[in-house]
Amino acid sequence: FPSHDIELKESPLYGKRDVQKLIEFLKGKIKKGEGEPVLNKILKAPLRPSRKLLLEVNRVIKEKSEYILIDNQVVAFNRIMVEAKKSIKSKRDVAIIVKGGPGTGKSVIALNIMAELSKMGKNVHYATGSKAFTETLRKIVGTRASQQIKYFNSYSTQPKKSLDVLICDEAHRIRITSDSRFTPKSRRSLCTQTEELFEVAKTLVFFIDDKQVVRPGEIGNSREIHEFAATRGIKT
Repeated sequence: FPSHDIELKESPLYGKRDVQKLIEFLKGKIKKGEGEPVLNKILKAPLRPSRKLLLEVNRVIKEKSEYILIDNQVVAFNRIMVEAKKSIKSKRDVAIIVKGGPGTGKSVIALNIMAELSKMGKNVHYATGSKAFTETLRKIVGTRASQQIKYFNSYSTQPKKSLDVLICDEAHRIRITSDSRFTPKSRRSLCTQTEELFEVAKTLVFFIDDKQVVRPGEIGNSREIHEFAATRGIKT
């Protein structure tokens, strides 16, 4: 496309096989020992999923018949979406707590919330504390959409407020800390897992069953979330 020659010369494109060309291009732009500040700026830049990826998340979830909302789930979904939209619009940190026992469809609601917010272009993650559940979900939604599905312990090094919304399913599985016995000393977190979750997102939605305890060390409950939010002046 000759008409694009000027644009491509000013802003060249590089593919998977053009690594060496990209290196040479960068060498011509960053020299005389001035590259480190530029590199640090790049590394600290906020990362957001593409609009196409977010629409893919919405499409995959909406096409699954097992995720269709019914009866009271629709009521809960609408109420949560109203509160989430208010929070996003006001730009104030908010924690939304949704209580429910086994079989009430909390995860179905949570996934539909994720789908709807993704459709709106919001950077939303879905996090749980269960490896089996998380990996199953990732397989269901596919490789691309699975990038938005994480574990509670994924946020110890994530930039603060880098997410618009964080949906915490099975929040009763939140642990005291994200560290394990395998975590190197140099990478151990000084924060509790609850604090890490609150730090990474502006709006948090906790789906929780206060009567369910799965494993020792899991401390998530609605009172603990309320109390932590209060210490930060965050509305719940």
